[in-house]
Amino acid sequence: MLGGADLRVLERARSEKNGLVSLGLVVLSTATVAAISMFFAVANAMGQPWPVAIVIGLVWGAIIVALDRLLIKSMQGIYGVQALWFGLPRLLMALVIGVVVSIPITLQIFDREIEMQVHVDNVAAAAAASDEVESGPVAQQLKSVEEEIAANEAILRGDVQGLTSPELQTAQLEFDEATTASEAADAAKTETYKVMVCEKEGAGSNAECDGLASQTAGEGPLYEARVREYQDALGKADAAADRLATARVALETARTNAVSSNAEIVEEAQLEAQNLLCGPSAAASTETTSEAAGIDPECVGGLRAEAVNLRQQMARAQDPTTFEENTGMLARLQALHELSAQNPLSGTAHIAIALLFIIIELMPVTVKTLLAFRGESQYDRIALRLQEDELNELETEVDTGQVQREREMRKREEVREDMLQREIALGKTANAHVAEQMQSILAASLDRWSADVQETLERNRATSGTEPQFANASRRPYDLPPEESL
Repeated sequence: MLGGADLRVLERARSEKNGLVSLGLVVLSTATVAAISMFFAVANAMGQPWPVAIVIGLVWGAIIVALDRLLIKSMQGIYGVQALWFGLPRLLMALVIGVVVSIPITLQIFDREIEMQVHVDNVAAAAAASDEVESGPVAQQLKSVEEEIAANEAILRGDVQGLTSPELQTAQLEFDEATTASEAADAAKTETYKVMVCEKEGAGSNAECDGLASQTAGEGPLYEARVREYQDALGKADAAADRLATARVALETARTNAVSSNAEIVEEAQLEAQNLLCGPSAAASTETTSEAAGIDPECVGGLRAEAVNLRQQMARAQDPTTFEENTGMLARLQALHELSAQNPLSGTAHIAIALLFIIIELMPVTVKTLLAFRGESQYDRIALRLQEDELNELETEVDTGQVQREREMRKREEVREDMLQREIALGKTANAHVAEQMQSILAASLDRWSADVQETLERNRATSGTEPQFANASRRPYDLPPEESL
């Protein structure tokens, strides 16, 4: 039956049984391969439990059996060169089925290599995503928000832009000059130290010391002169650092004094900064903290909450587990493609195994096409004869029924015609009888009328010689009696 046979025909074509059994076994084999392929696809690629994968695999195998049997059964009665033309579209359909079936089995065969390649691909994807996040729009937005947070935190500390005083301006000028002098002294100290080392090593010919020292190593007069220069530069650097520290303290004192003299402006600026940092609903506070989850845990909105959300977005985008879970069918196919591209031997093996299972799926239709191309078989001849017998039997049954229906119709027509003739005869008989009775009644009426007239005439003659008077003067002699009296 799997080979497309009709058991009623096969009983009369026993010589064809072995071939059809072999064809049915081929169909069963392809369905088994398809069921195993679907089991691997559901269990590995989709991650479903084994019982679910087994049930789905069996259902898929049953569907393949039905499709293959349909493709084979639809070619019954077709043979010779015509079978090639009819078999071509069926071969194409079987090819599509074979490609679909071969993919999960091929992936399972190269499972270990694919797992390694999927891991490599996921690591590379995670690194690329991390780089993209670090330089992407989210990172740029986070940087801008953090700059705004730093500026507003400075305001909370009292560093309000626009506040000034003569003392603050003098202190700021002194601080700037001290900073410049300190940087210059540090640069001079570094340079003299380099010259001193180059002189001690006699490395005047080196690229780094070219023109700065002699080529004679040792602690000679030149080296001692360089030591004195370094010590002098070191003393100047220390003096510049002390001056910078003093200027910084003076600047902070002047800024504090400026803030104290502009308390209302500072308070207003700090309140605005607090609202920007923590949202309008946050209570004004000049205290600042720096925590991993946010700068101020009391903040429910504002720049700090926005910064936390942006950091969480970047963390989710850079989470390696997001890419580690990318082990589905598409990822495995991509890994197999990369393996084939990297290693020609792997590509050849992949193609060979895929072709093997595709050919297995093509076998039922291919075998049926070749058998049909060979010519009309005994099974086809017997099936055709049985079909003709069925048609003849049906035609005979239809013709017999048609004859019976015609006879029944003719009988009903003859019965109606006979009934009509009999009704006509009965009507004629009734009419004749009525006419006869009417003639009798008319004759009796005339006789009676004639007797009455004779009686009246005789009575009139006996009584007088005048004109005769009829018994009923209103009726003339020639008037007939009314129809009611008849």
